[in-house]
Amino acid sequence: MHLPEGAEVAAVTRFGVPLDVDDTLVLEADDQITIVGPEDAMPAPGDPAPLG
Repeated sequence: MHLPEGAEVAAVTRFGVPLDVDDTLVLEADDQITIVGPEDAMPAPGDPAPLG
C-alpha cells in the first residue's frame, strides 16, 4: 500500500479484533485501518485516503 510521505498505518481491526501491525500483515476485505500522518499529507475529513 502506498501512503503519503510521513503517513503510517497505526491500527488494523478485523471483525472487531485489533491486530498487530507489522510487515507480515495482509489486509483483507472489510478490515478497518487507522492511518496517521502530518496534517498536510492527509485528506480532508470524509475524503477517501489516496491509497493508489
